[in-house]
Amino acid sequence: THTVTRADDSTNWAVWRPNLPRAGWYEVFAYIPSCAGGDLPEYTESARYRLYYRDGGILVTVNQRAEQGRWVSLGTYPFYRGTSGYLYLDDLAGDYWRALWYDAVRWVLRSPLSEPPPVPQLQAPEDGVWLGSRQVTLSWTVPATATVDGFRLVVSPNPDLTDPLIQEDVGPATTYVLTLTRDSPALYWSVQAYGAGGYGPLAPARRFGVDTGPPSSSVIGLYRAVPGLYFLRWGGTDEGSGVASYTVQFRDGVEGSWQDLWRDTTWTAGQVEIPPGITRYFRVQARDRLGNEEPPHGGDGDLSSEQVTRLDRAFFLALLLRGFLPPTPLPTPTPQATAAPVPTAAPTPGPFPTRAPSPTVVFTPIPVPSPTPTPPLATPTRLPSPTPPRTPGGGPPLPDLRVESVRSSQNTPFDCGRPSGIAVRVSNMGMAPAGTFYLALSGPGLEDCRWRLEGLDPGAWTEVVCPAVVLNTVVTATVDVENTVVESDETNNVRSVLLSVLVLPACTPAPGP
Repeated sequence: THTVTRADDSTNWAVWRPNLPRAGWYEVFAYIPSCAGGDLPEYTESARYRLYYRDGGILVTVNQRAEQGRWVSLGTYPFYRGTSGYLYLDDLAGDYWRALWYDAVRWVLRSPLSEPPPVPQLQAPEDGVWLGSRQVTLSWTVPATATVDGFRLVVSPNPDLTDPLIQEDVGPATTYVLTLTRDSPALYWSVQAYGAGGYGPLAPARRFGVDTGPPSSSVIGLYRAVPGLYFLRWGGTDEGSGVASYTVQFRDGVEGSWQDLWRDTTWTAGQVEIPPGITRYFRVQARDRLGNEEPPHGGDGDLSSEQVTRLDRAFFLALLLRGFLPPTPLPTPTPQATAAPVPTAAPTPGPFPTRAPSPTVVFTPIPVPSPTPTPPLATPTRLPSPTPPRTPGGGPPLPDLRVESVRSSQNTPFDCGRPSGIAVRVSNMGMAPAGTFYLALSGPGLEDCRWRLEGLDPGAWTEVVCPAVVLNTVVTATVDVENTVVESDETNNVRSVLLSVLVLPACTPAPGP
């Protein structure tokens, strides 16, 4: 083909990609044919070979005119086994409309090189699950063609795997039974293989939680708006998987028997009626997401009608006693942060003599992404990759999560189709998407108001509703609770407000046609 000097005019290229039988230091040769005569133009004096090898790449400029009929060495470099390394040549050169020749290329092994063990694939437990047993079976796999001597297991309470509970070589087995002495809200685990090439990188860590204990709950208060009409509120906490449902019961008088008001409900408030002259007792029982159930509260339960709190402002009546609330959000284990891989030492230069400088072959290092043993799915035709846009401060573009508002989800007139509770709106005011993050409310009775949000694009916002009831309470919303998102501004993630959100009056459905 003929050479060009502008990238837009380049149309011809070739890739040589060998399937190397083993890792090692290989010397790469390119053959320059001798094809004189006819109307052929002069050979190019600046053919640009781009060679990609283990952990790097290099641009080698060859004077094909001076090297006709010869094998030209492009240097000796480390390569992985397989097809990850390759040589690329196109018609973009340093001179115009000269003849550029494509011919044979060969890789000659000069010294073997130990391959790092593969990264294991973690199988079970899955990432982010809760388990109801303190005996946990961990399992993982490696490719069937991989050769490893064994595995090292790491289990830690920290996302970066520091201060491990277990860090030991477990041999060639691909399962391990972990026995815990207590529950844990979040444990992180990973595995690395080892062999003749030393220890390989750690697999991306996974997290799981263990919850074998029951939740705890109580009736928080009984409020009276008018004689005989009451508003009951309850709540609960769980140190593990979170409260899933409640059973609320009442008993009339000391000699009465306990009867269900609501069974397996996700409500945290409701309307009750108490006949005059009767002392009514109330109790609540909670169950968590794994089925662990709190024992029934004994004695006279949690609260009686003699402990009622009277609402002495008449305008509160319009906000009370709707009684139907959507399920409360359920917490998940602390979010995962990927464990830093074990650093892999760079290959030591091989025992090869330094070649004398040649006027016909020029070596120029080029910045390239570090290749992996897996070959790329497509052959690149242009280098380098475009530079991503940058923020005004000069760094890479970052997201900026912000709590925009914390308010009652209802306005006047009331919307029967909208959940009643605390509405929290968050936005991403940065220049890059935010990955998975957590949003949480804090305040009395708000322990279950926690959400896992699957990312937010620049300029976008989202709103969630916690179906809770609060009276003149300071409510604090925190976005990115676990600091899993690197942001351009970390100072606007918290907002606190003094808020009252009560249950709405019952809605009457609109008449049909």
